[in-house]
Amino acid sequence: MNKRILMLLLGIVLCLQLYAQEQNVVQKADTKWFPEAKLGLFLHYGLYAIPAGVWKGKEYKGVGEWIQERAKIPISEYEQLATQFNPQQFDANEWVLFAKDCGFKYIVITTKHHDGFAMYKSDVSKFNIVDATPFKRDIIRELADACKKHGMKLGFYYSQSRDWHEADAEGNLWDFKGYQKNFQKYLDEKCKPQLQELLTRYGDVALIWFDGGRKMSDNESTQLVNWVHKFQPNCLTSSRIGNGRGDYETLSDNKLPTTTTDQAYEALFTHNFRSWGYSKTETKLRTPQELMEVLLNTISKGANLLLNIGPKPEGVFQEESIRDFRIIGKWINANAEAIYGSKGSPFPEMPWGYITSKPGALYLHVTKWPEDQKLSLPLNGRSSSAKFLVSGKKIKSKIAGENLLLSLPAKQPDEMCTVIKVSY
Repeated sequence: MNKRILMLLLGIVLCLQLYAQEQNVVQKADTKWFPEAKLGLFLHYGLYAIPAGVWKGKEYKGVGEWIQERAKIPISEYEQLATQFNPQQFDANEWVLFAKDCGFKYIVITTKHHDGFAMYKSDVSKFNIVDATPFKRDIIRELADACKKHGMKLGFYYSQSRDWHEADAEGNLWDFKGYQKNFQKYLDEKCKPQLQELLTRYGDVALIWFDGGRKMSDNESTQLVNWVHKFQPNCLTSSRIGNGRGDYETLSDNKLPTTTTDQAYEALFTHNFRSWGYSKTETKLRTPQELMEVLLNTISKGANLLLNIGPKPEGVFQEESIRDFRIIGKWINANAEAIYGSKGSPFPEMPWGYITSKPGALYLHVTKWPEDQKLSLPLNGRSSSAKFLVSGKKIKSKIAGENLLLSLPAKQPDEMCTVIKVSY
């Protein structure tokens, strides 16, 4: 009998050890599509679009989506914004077609930002766009349907740890001052159930773009990544889940990559310089040329670029964003071969621009036209040919020692950026 009891106890211990190991083993998703896509459209949309950086007559510079925290707005007051939220001009098909025309291959939209407001019909919290606003429509449902119709991948931003509407989540110290938080309770009762809703009601989800700011434990990060993969094994998770547990790396806000790698990673920039949500206080926008430099710097390092717009309260994009993104989109579509599916540059930075690559080909993105009309490339004496990518016109070239020397015309064909394809 004692031997049987001992064996039973050993079996229980072994099962507990295996369970503990499983909790810290992350299931990884297939990232193959991600680095090939290269361009994503980020949309920060929520109640914060209404104050747009101004509360009770006072301007709050910087990130407009943080207005509740910056102004220390009580939940009871902030909830009143929902009664005003009625984006009657919202058209999901229009948004998706705009993204497609501009060359974006995936869209990421905020489903719940730090304010805790769900931009979809959630059974977990009544603080959502269907139950709490006069709009009464599920924007995420309409966007998911439009993305499926037009062949656009769709990902969901979700603030997993910071939620100013919940006592047990991180962030709100003005409504819940002195409260002893139970973060696991928040994970179990709101975060995980809402993620389940998003992953089971809206078709294929390309990625969950985690964000939040809390230094989560490894166990907490692992819980959420595995929770996502339980419902959609191929749904990617961003590195902002913490502890190195995401499927791909996201850089800091508005930061360019500094190294070239074949790993799946992403830089993220907003059209204006500081706010991700629509803002009346942050009106300076990056010019098309500045956006181009961001794009080329990013993809020449092998990274994706996630470019952000903050839609206006009525459900439309700023006219300036539409204009500037279309300018960039026209160039992207004309030079698609040099962008989608490309890898980073095998060379150090060049004084005349940037390089992307594919097997047997280099794409020279020339933004600074050489004054002497000579462009040199270290190809170790390999036989090669060169042509303008868009026109197909051949470029005179010769081998000079270890370098390929190109003779360019005096006038740059595309003043924003001319792409030269070098085949070898």
